[in-house]
Amino acid sequence: MDLTGSNLEKNPTIDNYEYLDSIHILRGIAAFLVVCEHIIGRPPYAIFNQYFSWLNNLGIYGVIAFFVISGFILPYSLSENYKLKGYRKFLFRRLVRIEPVYFASIIFSCLLFATLTRLAPNGNPSFVTFKTLLYHFLYLIPFTHEQWILGAYWTLAVEFQFYIIIGLFYPWFRYLGSKKSIYVSLIPIVLSLFVFIYPFCQPLQVIKYIPYFALGIFCAMQYRQHLSNLTIITVLTILSNIVVLSGTNLYQWLVGIATFFTVLVWHPNSLSKNIIGRIFLFFGTISYSWYATHQALASAGESFARFILKLDFLPLQILLVNLVPILTFLSSIIVAYGFYVFLEYPAQKLARKIKYKSI
Repeated sequence: MDLTGSNLEKNPTIDNYEYLDSIHILRGIAAFLVVCEHIIGRPPYAIFNQYFSWLNNLGIYGVIAFFVISGFILPYSLSENYKLKGYRKFLFRRLVRIEPVYFASIIFSCLLFATLTRLAPNGNPSFVTFKTLLYHFLYLIPFTHEQWILGAYWTLAVEFQFYIIIGLFYPWFRYLGSKKSIYVSLIPIVLSLFVFIYPFCQPLQVIKYIPYFALGIFCAMQYRQHLSNLTIITVLTILSNIVVLSGTNLYQWLVGIATFFTVLVWHPNSLSKNIIGRIFLFFGTISYSWYATHQALASAGESFARFILKLDFLPLQILLVNLVPILTFLSSIIVAYGFYVFLEYPAQKLARKIKYKSI
């Protein structure tokens, strides 16, 4: 099997790859796994958990897939016109793309939690300080003693740290890639070696996950350079040895490898013709908004289920409680779609207007 991706057009744009069906499906599956982990396993859902507990604890694998996809999308989408002096424009484009949904999800979560605590018997409204909000907006929580409002936000901080790195070093990656294939092969290896310094700088969490971003970068570079199968296997073998020696979870790494090969060789063109394909393509469309908002609704759902359990007079009480996670899942999709329509999609269109011409 030829893994060089030569069947793809040589100079695709960001739009081709941001909406490539295989990547869209992967995003949908990854978001689905994360959402399920944050809903399933909560104590009130005893019966529901008996049937769906197999979907619990899989969210980290969805996160790994997101990291590999980001490692691929960003370096491949950067224009040949991009140079280091366009770094501010690059960061501005990323901020325009991601911040509206992120900021809105923070406000949405704070309002939801404040309402829930106010409605709770003898409860006091929960308010977040301006300092905490500022730390969230600047992704500085890992550098403070503050806690994330939603646990899922830690991955967005890792992604933001990656944006800072890739914008600075992409011109160098492209320069090495234009010389000989051996230099392209060295890029992911050198990047992954940084994983060994993570214990000394833990707030920079991107370092812990750099091998997964490196997989994506290597995939993007090979799309441009059309490396041989032997080169691909050699690099992946070296990366795997680095990962094992650094103590990285082996199962997570295998998911990263699987994501790499899926992006590399799977280019379906008929996914929209079946219902499962359409569902996960839709999940891929709303994946970022879904990821940013679902956990607040999962917490609200648990609070509602606990409230139902206290109503001893309520008929079919246990059945109603175990319907809550299903309603939570469906409501999370509705909220995510609203965020996508009114915030994410307009932000996408605005970000695409920021070009690197004349740089």
